[in-house]
Amino acid sequence: MSRSNDPQFDKRIKRSWLLALVAVLACVAPGGVPGASIAADATPTRIELWRTGDDVLTMRFAAALEDAFRKSGAFLLALGGEAKTPNTLVVHIDENLKWKATDGATTAFYRISFEGPTGQALGSSKGSCLDSDLDACTVQAIRDTKRAAARLH
Repeated sequence: MSRSNDPQFDKRIKRSWLLALVAVLACVAPGGVPGASIAADATPTRIELWRTGDDVLTMRFAAALEDAFRKSGAFLLALGGEAKTPNTLVVHIDENLKWKATDGATTAFYRISFEGPTGQALGSSKGSCLDSDLDACTVQAIRDTKRAAARLH
């Protein structure tokens, strides 16, 4: 008996196609799998970055932090004046970064705070890194910013 004439073989093929179709739909359909989320549906949190400090180190850190926000995909930089917009997180670089020279290297110390659109405090972040590698500071800052953004929703 050939496979094309075998009713059991036809049933297995149909069942395989049906299972494959269900699996594909579960992955692409919104709400297809309980607890699953689709990255395309995630709305980035709007960020307004405020900087009080005006020294070169603080300005370099602010630029590195802006760049990290852009690259993360989790945030959308506001154009300014949007701090009162719902779901906007205001990130303050409260003061000039502190620094300490040791063994021919300079360590930078940052502190940022987070605020919601109605002025509610949502936490802070602080850390340190070499001034030659400010991106290392932004890793912790982004992690803490994501936690603060979660408190907005």
